[in-house]
Amino acid sequence: MEDIKKLADKYESYIVDRRREYHKNPELSLEEVETTKRLKKDLEDMGLEVQTFPDLTGLTAVIHGGKPGKTIALRSDIDALKVKEDTAFHSLLRTAICMHVAMTTTCPCCWERQRS
Repeated sequence: MEDIKKLADKYESYIVDRRREYHKNPELSLEEVETTKRLKKDLEDMGLEVQTFPDLTGLTAVIHGGKPGKTIALRSDIDALKVKEDTAFHSLLRTAICMHVAMTTTCPCCWERQRS
């Protein structure tokens, strides 16, 4: 089994690219239309079954593993947080914002790893 450092190195450029993309184009909760489209394309490019919903933003994706076993669920927030960056809580808020971006960019990588 590959160690986490090798996986991080392998997917570094993809993760950085996705993080930059999502960070440049934030969408507030229930308005994540373009974010959902980008995620859908990324996940379909990985060969996953993707389901979207006609009246909601967001999606689900399914990985069919090659072996029987437990089911694992990964969840990621995809909404941006509306933040005024000149507040006293700037670093705390930036941490929260970065966590949203990190979850959105790393979950697909986890899915890709599980699939391979």
